[in-house]
Amino acid sequence: MSSIDLSMFSNEEIEEIDTFKDLTEAMSINDEEIICFSLLSDIIHGNVVMEKIPNDQLYVASRQLRNANEIFSSLSWFDSTLLETIEPIAQK
Repeated sequence: MSSIDLSMFSNEEIEEIDTFKDLTEAMSINDEEIICFSLLSDIIHGNVVMEKIPNDQLYVASRQLRNANEIFSSLSWFDSTLLETIEPIAQK
């Protein structure tokens, strides 16, 4: 599979992923660059071939996405509804 089937995500979810990509560009936490949204966006838009992404990078992105979902879901002032639907789809 060279890219994610775009029908897996709604247009609104893709916009949310791209927004998070922009918001987390060049951001690091504990000296680890936040790559989950940029990688997911690049896969969705066909900018990278899934098979060429190293497994360790996929693992980091998966962990970061799961952690982002947990953090944003815990914020009462943040509407994390889209992120909560994106995370399980992306984990597939």
